[in-house]
Amino acid sequence: MALIGVHHLALSVRDRDKSQAFYEGILGFAAMMELEETGHDGASHRVLLLKHPDSTLVIGLHQHANNPGQPFSEFATGMDHIALAVDTSDALKAWERRLADAGIEHSPIAPGQRPGATILVFRDPDSIQLEFIHFPMTPTSP
Repeated sequence: MALIGVHHLALSVRDRDKSQAFYEGILGFAAMMELEETGHDGASHRVLLLKHPDSTLVIGLHQHANNPGQPFSEFATGMDHIALAVDTSDALKAWERRLADAGIEHSPIAPGQRPGATILVFRDPDSIQLEFIHFPMTPTSP
């Protein structure tokens, strides 16, 4: 059975408003809708759906009332990081300038783990690791 893409990413955040400012102001996402949802634990939480205007990528920012407030760690079971694709090395350089101009701590552009890939790593307000990746070749095997 075919998969046609990723519908959305749902991120648990400590402060939805702070995360919204980051994803809109730094990465260019735009708010789509706000929701109040009830989680598996029965508690309600605030959700904001953001969409990037140049792609189909939607991110949901979930602020759970019972979030104990720890920052994200890629060393815990679950998500490791989010890699956002860019189509040229010039685009990667432009993102590096944008992060620097906004005072966002980031790595230098460096070779990625995959041959031919270059990456730029940074973190959101909850310390979720994000990266921009330029990977001009389509891998033929894992």
